Amino acid sequence: MQKFSLQATVSIEQAGSRLDQVAAILFPDYSRARLQQWIKDGLLLVDGVIAQNKQKLYGGELISLSVVVEHQEQWEPEDLPIDIVYEDSSLLIINKPAGLVVHPAAGNYTGTLLNALLHHYEVSREYQAIVNGLVTAGGTVEAALGRHPVHRTKRAVVSEENGKNAITHYRILKKFRAHSHLQVKLETGRTHQIRVHMAHIGFPLVGDLVYGGRLKLPKGASPELIASLSGFKRQALHAWRLGLQHPVSGESMQWELEIPSDMQELLAILADDYAQ
Repeated sequence: MQKFSLQATVSIEQAGSRLDQVAAILFPDYSRARLQQWIKDGLLLVDGVIAQNKQKLYGGELISLSVVVEHQEQWEPEDLPIDIVYEDSSLLIINKPAGLVVHPAAGNYTGTLLNALLHHYEVSREYQAIVNGLVTAGGTVEAALGRHPVHRTKRAVVSEENGKNAITHYRILKKFRAHSHLQVKLETGRTHQIRVHMAHIGFPLVGDLVYGGRLKLPKGASPELIASLSGFKRQALHAWRLGLQHPVSGESMQWELEIPSDMQELLAILADDYAQ
């Protein structure tokens, strides 16, 4: 069990937003659903007073959170040889050699059977993102991620000794006047990895107030573009392709999801602005 207390101040830019929406931005380590439950339980306070999920904020309020949660470990996939005797959609029989530890524990955090199984079933994830700035060429960001040294609710690029290895590949799909449309592929899956890595190299996601800071408007932007960027209230990031190897047939399978309408609209407006 882990007990912790967190505090954050609502920004002026977040005025008019619901408490649960702002809480998800201020405390990004926790899901919206979990935060909503904590609000219902009276564990998340606004200026020291119990509040409601749909309560509107004015900016400047102090949000405080004090909870006790169960400790959850995160284990990493490793490319380790395993002798699979039989496998179908619901059963896996493995010939475990002597000396191979089954699951991570104190003194054996890597090199276990669990690490090998995680790698055996690891999936491929690709995203599309709209970022601030003109990316000159595709590339790879390899930088360890960990808890921010000052703002403990955020993630940050840290030293390898203090973080976990993280690798993000990206390539350019389209460049506009002051923004870029990217395809991003994860080699590792850390919390907020794309958001932190892109901000780290100077190209934060559109709509990301946590890692991108204040709204960035290009010089000479049309009223339509200003309204679109100002009204984009989430990170411009979409998980558009998922690939995996079928556990029974071994067939490589892949699915793609259409870009959400709000991102499509923003891309269209950016294209019009670029053409002018």
